[in-house]
Amino acid sequence: MSGSISPHLAWNVKTSFRSYVDGAGGVIEATGAARSEPNSFLFPYVGEEAGVLRFEGAVRFTAHGGAMNLLVENPWLHVEDGSTRLSVAGTEATRTAGGRLFLAQLDATAPATDGDELSWVAVPATLLAEGAVAFDFNYAAGTQLDPVTYSVPARP
Repeated sequence: MSGSISPHLAWNVKTSFRSYVDGAGGVIEATGAARSEPNSFLFPYVGEEAGVLRFEGAVRFTAHGGAMNLLVENPWLHVEDGSTRLSVAGTEATRTAGGRLFLAQLDATAPATDGDELSWVAVPATLLAEGAVAFDFNYAAGTQLDPVTYSVPARP
């Protein structure tokens, strides 16, 4: 799997949103363990617990003197009953589900085995209704977000 961090989650969030922030003279900053790549942000894998794949790091999108401020922090993938949802650490304005904001529904299929890792490549992601708040409701529930690519260690 490509990327300078492995295993990891790679996601560009939404290309048109990233372009908007750049065009508005805003700032996009990867912090902590996250890394910025030309077409995605990389978040390193830190573990799994009770069906939750955890990745760490943060990317902040700001523009308009800080009036627009989106933080994608510590993305987690919640895998249950054949469904995969992506959550991020919420802010005070967006916290739901125990401090996590469920941002996207992923259409994950069976993983590929890549050496000692399982990987999912270009998994479609759709904005959830509760995730629309993160974009200040500028995108409606059901909006296609950029695909998510991720890998985790294969279990023995």
